[in-house]
Amino acid sequence: MLILGGKLKEIRKEKKLSQKELAKDICTQVTISKIERHNRVPTIKILSDICTRLDIKLNDVLLFEGESNVNYDLLQEIKKYCDNNQFEKAFQVMSHLSEKKMTNTYEKKLLNYYQGFLFLYHKKDVQEAQYYLNLSLTINKDSLIFDFLDCQILNMLGYSFFVSDELDRANIYYEKSVANIEQLADLELLDIEVILKIYYNSAKFYSDIENFQQAILLCDKGISLSKEINQLNALYRFYYEKAFNLAKIKNNREAENHYFIAMGLVKLLGNELVSEIIKENLKKFQLELRYND
Repeated sequence: MLILGGKLKEIRKEKKLSQKELAKDICTQVTISKIERHNRVPTIKILSDICTRLDIKLNDVLLFEGESNVNYDLLQEIKKYCDNNQFEKAFQVMSHLSEKKMTNTYEKKLLNYYQGFLFLYHKKDVQEAQYYLNLSLTINKDSLIFDFLDCQILNMLGYSFFVSDELDRANIYYEKSVANIEQLADLELLDIEVILKIYYNSAKFYSDIENFQQAILLCDKGISLSKEINQLNALYRFYYEKAFNLAKIKNNREAENHYFIAMGLVKLLGNELVSEIIKENLKKFQLELRYND
């Protein structure tokens, strides 16, 4: 018997429940985390009570020997490969999926999303990517996880128009993705790292089109959110990006401060490549590695 922890997590988010709220009077928050991340639960009674609170059947999140949940497993595999930039492997797994065989609306939406993602980043086929991404947007439901995925799609469409040198259209989609994220309720129930990516990708876009103030604003949002969840890998990126944009508008004092913090973070993380890039930036902008009180 296998517990589908990832599926339980999706249902919890769709119901707009935090792990703490789901666990109340049933188990600990740590237990919910173990179920979702490691497919482990102390007793079936606990899992049954959790399912009751989520208004689902126990069998909805269980897989027994001899049974198959092929679509779910394959989509999880594609996500893993995409997260690790193993696009060829993800594309190979994609060939085993068929939208016609799917009964779950969210899985259909995810399939089109990943098709768009892979055509954009792996095949470099912008038109095909835009086709699938727009197709995914048409699959709607009044649900937090559907709205959240739409924000990711809008951000990716922004990038697709940017690489096509359609900057006005790119701007529209980047603006929409950020605005829609900030309109979503219960952000703590969502994947914060994905929100950070939306802020970072958007900041990079505005920096590239020389809207440095907007880039700085988005970096500030990313810095604040990164601090909340102690995400150092995201934090150094935002500090570096903000430093670069501050230097572009000749705010040298603040640029030095942010480069100084970014350098400290990358040294802590052992990222020598970014350390060298920061040194090159300092030389280019004629700045010092120092913190100005």
